[in-house]
Amino acid sequence: MSIKLLDHKVMRSFIIFNSDLIDFFSNIKKVEDLPLSHEIIQPSDGDDGVYFIHYAFKYEPSEDEQSEDLKELAIVDMFFRFEVLGENARQTLEECVPAICYPYMRSFLSTLFANSGVEPIYLPLWFYKQ
Repeated sequence: MSIKLLDHKVMRSFIIFNSDLIDFFSNIKKVEDLPLSHEIIQPSDGDDGVYFIHYAFKYEPSEDEQSEDLKELAIVDMFFRFEVLGENARQTLEECVPAICYPYMRSFLSTLFANSGVEPIYLPLWFYKQ
């Protein structure tokens, strides 16, 4: 099995910086506490082993916490393009997505906060588990 990251792009990032959002990030102790999701996309004409991963971070207040003023909102959509050769490509991608994609998301968010002049955030490292 061979997995090769071809490229990645941040397609959308929308963050309203405020103290509630900073508090949310400061209370994160492990990666599993982050609102991350991913979707594996194989083009319909894709017999060449190319897959896309939509990796998303989305933090919004729950409906019962929402008021007329939106308290916090953070959305980041990243797309990764992989070349996967061998059998069970989809299953292999499912297992490897966090280990490959999360460091890019972590770096992007940390850099965004630092460059925006707000309190820096330090997200936890992700350790690959077999």
